[in-house]
Amino acid sequence: QSPYGLATWAGVDLWTDAHWQLIEQSFGHLARIGADLVHIPVLQRSEFGNVDDAMVRWSGDPATDNVELDFSLMDRYLDIVARTIGQPRVLSVNIMQGAGGGERGRGHDVMENVTTVPFSGREDGVDLTERRHLYEILAREVVARMRARGWEDSLFWGHFWDTPPQPELFDEMAGHAPDVFWTRAGHIAGGIPDRLRVQSEVFPSRWARGERPGGAIVALNPRRHSPTHNLEGYYPPFSFRLLPERAVYSGYDGFGRMGADYGEQWGEGNNIRGGVPYFGTYNLLWADPDGVDAGQRFEILREGKQEAEAMRFLKLALDSGELPDDLARRVAELLDRRIGETSYVPAYFFHFNSVVLHDHPQGWQRRSWQLFQAAAEVAQAMDRSDPGRRPGLR
Repeated sequence: QSPYGLATWAGVDLWTDAHWQLIEQSFGHLARIGADLVHIPVLQRSEFGNVDDAMVRWSGDPATDNVELDFSLMDRYLDIVARTIGQPRVLSVNIMQGAGGGERGRGHDVMENVTTVPFSGREDGVDLTERRHLYEILAREVVARMRARGWEDSLFWGHFWDTPPQPELFDEMAGHAPDVFWTRAGHIAGGIPDRLRVQSEVFPSRWARGERPGGAIVALNPRRHSPTHNLEGYYPPFSFRLLPERAVYSGYDGFGRMGADYGEQWGEGNNIRGGVPYFGTYNLLWADPDGVDAGQRFEILREGKQEAEAMRFLKLALDSGELPDDLARRVAELLDRRIGETSYVPAYFFHFNSVVLHDHPQGWQRRSWQLFQAAAEVAQAMDRSDPGRRPGLR
């Protein structure tokens, strides 16, 4: 969700009552799809389109400890998150730019200061390498706020890409909050820092094969060149039905880096060297001053997620070894056939042609009916053997 994209798209002023109402509507839709990743832009000019704004403000003298932080925007935003999607699995408080800056800026832009002070209202020329105490203050107060909500297990720092521009922040923040790790999006270039625990990746890696740090979360990034699946905003809507199932089938925890309501705000004001890794899709929702509506791709993606959950339910039941032999055989055949009937759908947009565009949705109603019918039969069989039990759901 993007408060900045939503305000721009709907033509309302930031942080007004009208804006907050739209934010809650966006999260209401995201709750229906199980969204569990929330970004809090703390740095200005980040990839998240916040330009000169940030969700944490500061006042006082940054050269001393006489600094007061204003979390009122972040707190109200997270209150909405709590009312709609609940506690997120990942709450990324973004204090690192995606990549380094310098004279090789994107186009005519030049990064003014790679180590931008991470609070709106910054003092010109303040360099974080000379203001380490600001990180300590921020870490202490953020951790305290998350602990008060009972969300300390969801807290991460973010949000760099392939190679962190400020790797010294890993040790710095570990000293202030040793139990808080980091999030990243991109490839696996530059290795995997020890402090990394959340990865939204373009290419499959050893993380997706289970060789990941304890407690790590890895999601498929459905953008171009992803061998698992490739989604752009101009993809035929049916492709969004396949994404959740392919992500699960390929060993991912889910999919990420897909915009709900960014519109054209994604990357606005950002002048990081190398540009901004774009979303596969900038928006799955549609907004105007009167409200936020779910788009066709969103609804199809939601249905695809429901089917992926049913598929996972069947796989858990099958792996339990508790199904009758005949039912277990039919479930195994259904799962193999289901992925086989869609495996020819290409992973790259450029492989599409008129025949594939016409043919690849064929039979989806039959596949859906067979899937849910099998899930109902398995649920009844599990109830008969152990009433009230559902594999993996309790």
